[in-house]
Amino acid sequence: MSKNPSIGAIPTDASPALRGFLSALKEAVEVRNGQRGDQLDMGVTLRMLQGMDGFTVKLPGQGGIGPGGLPGISIDPDALGDLTPPPALTDLEATGGLASILLTWTQPTYPNHAYTEIWRAEVDDLGLASRVGMTPGKVYADSVGGGRSLYYWVRAVSRANVVGPYNAVAGTQGQTSLDPGYVMDILTGDSTTPFVIQAEPTVINGYLVPAGTYIRDAFIKVGTIGRAMIGLAAIDDARIADLSAEKITAGFIDVARIEAGTITGDKIAANTITADKLVANSITAGQLAAGSVTTDVLAAGAVTAGKVAAGAITADKISVTSLSAISGNLGTITVGTANIADGAITNAKIGNAQVTAAKIADANIGTAKIADAAITYAKIGDAEVNTLKIAGNAVTIPVSGYSAAESTRGSGTFNEASCTITSSGAPIAVFISFSLTATDDIIEVWLDRDGTNIWAENFLDPAGLPWTRVAAVLSDTPGGGSHTYSLMFRSTGATFTSAKRSIVLLETKR
Repeated sequence: MSKNPSIGAIPTDASPALRGFLSALKEAVEVRNGQRGDQLDMGVTLRMLQGMDGFTVKLPGQGGIGPGGLPGISIDPDALGDLTPPPALTDLEATGGLASILLTWTQPTYPNHAYTEIWRAEVDDLGLASRVGMTPGKVYADSVGGGRSLYYWVRAVSRANVVGPYNAVAGTQGQTSLDPGYVMDILTGDSTTPFVIQAEPTVINGYLVPAGTYIRDAFIKVGTIGRAMIGLAAIDDARIADLSAEKITAGFIDVARIEAGTITGDKIAANTITADKLVANSITAGQLAAGSVTTDVLAAGAVTAGKVAAGAITADKISVTSLSAISGNLGTITVGTANIADGAITNAKIGNAQVTAAKIADANIGTAKIADAAITYAKIGDAEVNTLKIAGNAVTIPVSGYSAAESTRGSGTFNEASCTITSSGAPIAVFISFSLTATDDIIEVWLDRDGTNIWAENFLDPAGLPWTRVAAVLSDTPGGGSHTYSLMFRSTGATFTSAKRSIVLLETKR
């Protein structure tokens, strides 16, 4: 298998214009050969097709002659499989350089993509375009020389040799830059002027020429000198006019670049020098301005005994509002309220039995300050607890249900009154009452609690009698929780009427 030869270095004695052309040509060839850039941008060769499923390449000496005497290429559709036409490619862009135009598009994702064809025309007319290349990737460099304006189209080809549609009807325009020497001739009117400053952008032969300084052998656009273009130690004081902070890379100015004594107090922003920026023991008394070390610039615990010279702290250096000490014999000290920080007097600082009633302001002992069960019977005066201090249902829990309307029933079982109580577990006093009249037969009446009969009475043949008024009282202890009591009536055939049905539940607490 043959291997693409490498291209040597461009001769150093070539003219700038020739070097620019050769550099672009070298890049295009090396990209096409897969010797530079992404391997997906490498050109497709007959040898590549020979190694692909479904392709057979026959050279002229092997009996395979294609159109124009070129090698013949045969395709096996069964081996290629899917004959679906590829979709149209999208996002075609053409970026012009000095002597070449770089084309890019979105790589297709259909399953049997083989390569992409690149078509080009001098004008925006697809009918006049001709194929100038093909690539399996999504990038193509077209070396066309300087000062060219061209139109491009691309289309995908599948491994079954099925060609897809062009990306668009209208072409995508790409332009290469004008030769710097030619631009100089136009701007100056001659071929000898070494450089010219173009203050405003201009258009030459339809090409935009940006503002900047044009040198016959080079062109430097405003603001485009990168770090790689500047030689080491090449910028000295004579080369700098006004240099702003944003032009300097962070962390690039070290001690060796700063002249001794050049950083003065007015050059340092407030609070920019932190402890980690100082070499140990580098600041002596001679480096500090008088009165410059105040309490707000000292870290907590930063001034230790070893940092203070003997006799250095005199009375006039001590503020009586900020004096503190771990121990000392200070005599009698009177401390005003304003000099005690909020929360500074803790329980450990107060002696036993030292807080008397006179020390507590009125209404300053809230609920949170009284421990649970701290108020005992002995602390409550006689007749001091009134009904407003007793929570609802704290002494009794009354619940009742009452219906005064007459209710006439036939044969069957009926719930004529009910009510529910939530008990704490104490005994419940139950009061029931009702009025009853019937035609004949026996009327059964009972009290049901949660499905359990806890009281019952039968009324035998009350026919013809006036209303019979019934009342009953009983005690029930069902235990804690919710309980429902129901007044039930049952007749096996007679018609009866009840009225003024009442249930009263009363749980009494201590």
